[in-house]
Amino acid sequence: MRHEAPCSRNWTLPYTTKYLMDLRTANYLPASSFWRQAVERACERRRVRTGDRLWELNMAPPDESPGLRSRGRHGRPGSRPTTRAGARAVLMLVAFVCVFVAAVRAEILAQSSAEREGALRSKPSRHAVEKLDSAEARLSAQIASQEKALRVREHSFAVGDHIPVYAARTGPRYAPSEKYELFQALPYCRPGGPDAPLSYKPRTLWERMTNDYQVKLGYEIQFRVDQNSSELCTISLSPQQVATFHKAILNNFMSELLIDQLQVWSSVGVLPRSGNNQAGVIVGTPHLITHVHFHIVYNADTIVQVMQSTSEMVPLDAPALENGISDLTFRYSVSWHMSHTRFLDRDDSFGGSGMRKSALELEFRWKTLANSLASAVVLAVLLALVLFRQLHREIRAFHGYIRKSTHTAPGADDVENKPGLSMVYSAGADSEHAADEEHRLARLRNDLHRPPSHLSLLVACVGAGVQLLVMMVIVLALGILRFYHPLDRGAVKAILFLTYAGTLFVSGFVSGRLLKQFGGKRWIRTAILSVLVFSGPSLGVFAFINTFALFKRSVGAFGLMSSLMLVSIFLIVGIPSCLMGAIIGRSSVRTQPLSYDGSRLPRPIPAVPWYRSRLAMSMFCGLVSFSGVALEFHATLGSMWGFKSLHFFELLGIGCAVLVLYTALVSLGAMHFQLQADDYQWWWASIGYGGAPAVLMYVYSLYYYWRSPLVNSMFQFLVFSGYMFILCLFVFLLGGSIGFFSARLLLSRYFSSKSD
Repeated sequence: MRHEAPCSRNWTLPYTTKYLMDLRTANYLPASSFWRQAVERACERRRVRTGDRLWELNMAPPDESPGLRSRGRHGRPGSRPTTRAGARAVLMLVAFVCVFVAAVRAEILAQSSAEREGALRSKPSRHAVEKLDSAEARLSAQIASQEKALRVREHSFAVGDHIPVYAARTGPRYAPSEKYELFQALPYCRPGGPDAPLSYKPRTLWERMTNDYQVKLGYEIQFRVDQNSSELCTISLSPQQVATFHKAILNNFMSELLIDQLQVWSSVGVLPRSGNNQAGVIVGTPHLITHVHFHIVYNADTIVQVMQSTSEMVPLDAPALENGISDLTFRYSVSWHMSHTRFLDRDDSFGGSGMRKSALELEFRWKTLANSLASAVVLAVLLALVLFRQLHREIRAFHGYIRKSTHTAPGADDVENKPGLSMVYSAGADSEHAADEEHRLARLRNDLHRPPSHLSLLVACVGAGVQLLVMMVIVLALGILRFYHPLDRGAVKAILFLTYAGTLFVSGFVSGRLLKQFGGKRWIRTAILSVLVFSGPSLGVFAFINTFALFKRSVGAFGLMSSLMLVSIFLIVGIPSCLMGAIIGRSSVRTQPLSYDGSRLPRPIPAVPWYRSRLAMSMFCGLVSFSGVALEFHATLGSMWGFKSLHFFELLGIGCAVLVLYTALVSLGAMHFQLQADDYQWWWASIGYGGAPAVLMYVYSLYYYWRSPLVNSMFQFLVFSGYMFILCLFVFLLGGSIGFFSARLLLSRYFSSKSD
């Protein structure tokens, strides 16, 4: 007698069992045979495991997708899928990125070492050797890491060593986007005379990429040597030059000076006002500062802090504006103060403008972030309780329907018909109602698997969001590990651009994989779209602002060479890596696309109250997520558009983690309530739930601009609104991808629990 094959489908079986099945031996074994039972047990175990794997990929139980079979390396059904080629490509890409980062770091260290060796050659060799030996002896006792020792050695000085002073930019205090070169914007005396060429500091890789440079000033400051009153220069100012200084003082011009990479903000002059703030009425004559005093704090042979004060000023009154000023002398003085602050800790205590960060402010920020984390944990627990309770209720109703349909005829009062999601398996009043319920469930599951509208744009947004998430993690990790100095000119901007270009592989991989799972075909267009969905608007805004800055002759504008360098890196590194990621992402999908019945029309979505609409839930999600990071976002705005330095990457990292956690939780809750309303269009809705905080961030940034003392000029407003749009687009795509995968995880776990 021929027995039925123990495996009704061609599941992936172990080699021995598969060999028996291929020879059709198991079909003729008696039911009580040992081999027959072994084959059945192995087949059942393999069926369950394969079914779970298929369900995780396609969100459909195995018994409803008979056409989904895994195909192996040679296309034979039933063979184990392999991704060795994809793994090798990923390893090659990681190795390429590591080599690139190591090469960049080696070039930076080589430039710093060359500058240090050049400074040592200009002095007697014996003095240089003694200084190096003493520095190495001190550093070996304090620092164990070789990189930290190298960094301290680069900033070590002996008594009497010359400390160069550089000027990076000048401009209005409350218009940080308007940056000008010091000697082009203001008629200060040049080092060496009015016709002498300017001396610039050798630029690093970061400064070349961001078009930053520093001009050397004529200050003769010696390490640990006090200077009472040293003359800088004596010049005569014409009426036009006096008017230039007068206008600069009215606009609160400040110059950014750098002493051993420490910022010092020096005011051009003083403008008396009626109040203590900038909103007061001008009550006096503007005064030009002619004498500055540097307070430099040192520890052993390193500089740990620099501050500045003023002592002498010249009024720019009406006679000076008409006749000019003759024989105007600029002076400076220096005083040195000893401190026990370590060189490696000077970044933690430096807060910009020559002042230390307030300990109370830091403590308040830490407590706020801790409160946000605690609130996120409570929200997660409450959401889990609600979801598990609802799921348990529906599963219990489903089991009641199964028992009723298999043993007895369904009755009206057998199982309580409780409200919930449209997927609830309820026991109806009669068999006709039960059949309608089963038909409705099948149609709903079919609609959930239906491809979304604008599929290429959807997967491109999700891929770009995942890429930006990876980019954010890398940049914050490098900042926390002190890979780059926060006051290095252009370091943060260059790291952001290089990381974005290097992580485009992730965007292509995710978009290509999702496109294959949804059954899309145009993968090249989707890969290019995943690149342009963020870089396109960002490049347009940047080009417009940069063109405006070039007309304003701002030093913050990118020149031709810097722009060509950035575009070359983007085209050579970014685009090929994105296409490679798309190819590997498509190859990693070994199953058929999501199955659905295209002959059925989508069900109409029932009407819901306004407070349960997608727009209302999106705004609620944005409000909850933004409330957890509002204070940290305000501090970030102060660092971007003020005179504070953003180098507390630990706080920024915790704030980003809180935002990600809040976004995932509120997206899960919103998707749960959307499914309760029988709304199956979850694709774009999930992106809206996750990206809603970006809208509130942009609104708050406009409020910040209105309430802050920033200069209300057209150029400043364009720069502020443009760059904040790029930042909020970054947050929108990142949060949208988190919301998408959170909703997909909810649907996957829900239906897998139902099928079990």
